[in-house]
Amino acid sequence: MSQNRPTIRNCVWHALDTADEETLKEMLAISELGKEYLEIQDEKQKSNIRNTLSKGLNRAQLIGAIIQNMESAITEGFGIMDVFKDMDLYPKQLQHCIEVLTKGLEKKAEELGDEGWKRSLKITRDKYSSISLTCDTAVELEEVIVTLLLDAHLKTLSEKEREKLIRNIARELKGLSGVDEGRIASILTYGGLIALRQLLGFNFHIILAVVINTIWKYTGAMILGSGLSLAVNALIQRLAAIVLGPIGWVIFTISLFSLGSKLLNPREYDKYIPLVVYIYILRLKIKEYLKDFPE
Repeated sequence: MSQNRPTIRNCVWHALDTADEETLKEMLAISELGKEYLEIQDEKQKSNIRNTLSKGLNRAQLIGAIIQNMESAITEGFGIMDVFKDMDLYPKQLQHCIEVLTKGLEKKAEELGDEGWKRSLKITRDKYSSISLTCDTAVELEEVIVTLLLDAHLKTLSEKEREKLIRNIARELKGLSGVDEGRIASILTYGGLIALRQLLGFNFHIILAVVINTIWKYTGAMILGSGLSLAVNALIQRLAAIVLGPIGWVIFTISLFSLGSKLLNPREYDKYIPLVVYIYILRLKIKEYLKDFPE
């Protein structure tokens, strides 16, 4: 296999190699157990799971096991049909995740009667219906997935919570983006983060970091109860907790969307998508842009 092929290994190894050992153990546990692990509230139990699963593995073996588990989670059945879809390539896997996420979230938008959100999801899906198969494309698709999940969090808050949070996000972004605070608030209210991404674009990972930081300050305590554990690499853990806050119902929705007749090995999005979030966080060094997190 050519080293230039955009496989998971070729596209993400370097990003994973920047993680500390505790983060790699956490990622391994997610790759093995998915939602089952994320929903555990007892940190001691989670620590025992991490240590058991990683026992005897050196750093390179930890990274290799995470990548192998991601491959297994996204490969369908024996992988025969996936060969014809280029699903061994990381950008194609991410493209597929965007397709199922947007379709799954459209069902949520319908429940909420949010036609604007529904339209923006279709626009996003259509935009990435054709992609170039490179690792650079994969980085962009990782960001789209994180944006979709964060946007889902904002969209599904109560109206009062959402309005308060949007005002605070707009205030924080005003100085960074150079765009009028009122305009940012309007875009977030009616178009969400997806629309903001289309408007601002440049260095959007920094903008996401500001959004995440603001969400943490105003809703962190609420999210923490159902998010990831606070391990050694606390900033990455906190950021992931926010982004993955809605993962439970998102995974449930896209699982319903998936064909119910799959008898072999349906795609295990709960073991794959959270790791895409981690990889994006590690790759863009987003924690460097975060500030004011409580200790």
